[in-house]
Amino acid sequence: MEKLKLLTTLICLTSSTLALSCGDYLIKAQVIMKDGVSSLVVNPGTKSEINLKVEFKESSKLSPYIGKLIETTARMDKEMDETLGFLATLGPIKILVPNPLANAKGTSMNIIKKTECIKN
Repeated sequence: MEKLKLLTTLICLTSSTLALSCGDYLIKAQVIMKDGVSSLVVNPGTKSEINLKVEFKESSKLSPYIGKLIETTARMDKEMDETLGFLATLGPIKILVPNPLANAKGTSMNIIKKTECIKN
């Protein structure tokens, strides 16, 4: 039983560390308008909701997709602050068909390549 608890703890720590790392990500997220700028939301409406603000110049790429579920690659250059992240660049955007039965409404954030964070 103790081994199971230890394994579960290690898996949780590893996955949360990767989500907070700087690097390139494959993101499936819902596009919303927040504070006058297009943003991405992973795990919307859950306790683990992640809000990803996008560089102002890049946010215009998201404008046609507000309210839709998309898939894109993105670079995060700065560490996340709890559940708030900042994306510096966006790659090509693909519209996804929502799956109402999927966990977290079909959203996800998977690291492709870890990089060093930019210091303020």
